[in-house]
Order: sequence, then C-alpha cells, then structure tokens
Amino acid sequence: MTGWDIPEGAPPLADRLGDGMAKTLIDIDEDALALAMAEFGTSTKVETVNRALREIAQRRRERVDQFMRIALLTADRLAETDVDREAWQ
Repeated sequence: MTGWDIPEGAPPLADRLGDGMAKTLIDIDEDALALAMAEFGTSTKVETVNRALREIAQRRRERVDQFMRIALLTADRLAETDVDREAWQ
C-alpha cells in the first residue's frame, strides 16, 4: 500500500474531509488569478479558485455526457445494422 491508497472500508471522501473541502498550499499565478477574479466578479482568492474549479469540472461532466450520448447512439445504430449484408453491397 502506498501513501495514496485509500484503505478498504474507508468512509467516502466527503465524509473524511467534512464538507468536501481541503486546505491546500499551492503557488498561484497572480496575474491569472486577477484576470479570473475580474471575469467572475469574485472578491477572494478562495472564491475565485473554487469557482474556476467547479466550472472546469462542469465542462468535463458535459463533455463526458455528450461523448456517452454519441457512443450510445452509435452502438444503437450498429446494433440495428446488418453488417454482413451491408458490407457486400
């Protein structure tokens, strides 16, 4: 087991961290942060970083959902297609 492994039977992440938040010490590009604060109209670094993270996470969820819809539609079309018959036409 490495330091990154979650022990079997451990409570969900949100339960371990309380409200799903964790304190993290990171270096932030101050110029990019100032631009993000202006774009979002936020007044604190925490609010700005959390909003940016949530927006990126939402975009990812939307892309994954779109991919899955396309994959399912494609699978349905393939299931409806008589591949052997259409291959010889």
